[in-house]
Amino acid sequence: MRRALRPMPAATQAALMTVLALVVSAGCRESAPTASPKAMPVVPADAISKAVENGPVKAVVSVWPAAPSVLDLIYLHVEVTSATGTQATLELETELLTAFWQDTWQQATATRADGTTIQTKVAGLYAEFAGKQRIPSFRVAYVDAGGEAHELLTEEISLTVAPPPEDAATASMQPAPGNLDPARGAWPWWAWVVVGTLAIASAWLAWRAVAAARSARAREAQISAYDAARARLSELIARGAPDGQDLAVLDAWYVELSAIVRLYIEQRFGLRAPELTSEEFLVVAKESEALAGPQRTQLAAFLEACDRVKFAGYHPTSDESLGNFALAERFIEGTASGIEATLTVTSPATEGTP
Repeated sequence: MRRALRPMPAATQAALMTVLALVVSAGCRESAPTASPKAMPVVPADAISKAVENGPVKAVVSVWPAAPSVLDLIYLHVEVTSATGTQATLELETELLTAFWQDTWQQATATRADGTTIQTKVAGLYAEFAGKQRIPSFRVAYVDAGGEAHELLTEEISLTVAPPPEDAATASMQPAPGNLDPARGAWPWWAWVVVGTLAIASAWLAWRAVAAARSARAREAQISAYDAARARLSELIARGAPDGQDLAVLDAWYVELSAIVRLYIEQRFGLRAPELTSEEFLVVAKESEALAGPQRTQLAAFLEACDRVKFAGYHPTSDESLGNFALAERFIEGTASGIEATLTVTSPATEGTP
């Protein structure tokens, strides 16, 4: 029978829920934005700009400075203007900008009085290396006032990035803005309390689960050993006890009876009984705490009776065989204590047997 795992106490559950609520609320407070958005940069007159127009949608891509170096911040400005009733979507495939390290992205949307919509996206880029570079085409998907879908591709922009100036290597570095806060990035004290509490709770639950699983496996092994032994005893007694005349039948009956008891002991207590002689096993059983004194005495008497038939050529009567069978049955029933099963089952053929 599998034993159910006891649920976590209500007080422990309430404590964990309170701690988790504190974590969520604290995390929400700390994740709220505190900095105001930056103003969108204005496209200068000397920027490299290319415009593409298709019906109600117009896209303009601008890049500046026109002659940057690898130390300069390069601005990428994309503006999409769509007429009234047109829904445009600007897709910037940033993975195509493989030659640039991307800094910050900004975006804004505005609507004029006549219903025209202007979408703007600006990126800050740094070139990975000097030489000729390119800003790839971007796709603008839009649906016109009639409900038809279209696409518009912007034009590529070529850009020559100069190496850093010669005096950049000898230029002095700017002074540090200030000392770093040693606690910046460190967890607050309550976070450590939460982590510790969750770790203890997880370890406790894991220990309970492992312990319950081990207990269930051990209990199932014990019950299985008892049930198997009872079933084999029932099959053996159903064939009747030997009358002591046929030595081969008599020997086979006692070998099977002894094997039932030995296998039961192995599965029930973990003692390797089948591989040992009777004398060797009794020594092991005497040193083990699995069997009590009366049980070891009972087992010794049973094994001695079986050995007399198997090795000494003794021919017991059928009544003696039934008595030895009852001895084995009492031993199995007596050692089955603690198993959650019906332990009062007795074969009808042996009722009343001393």
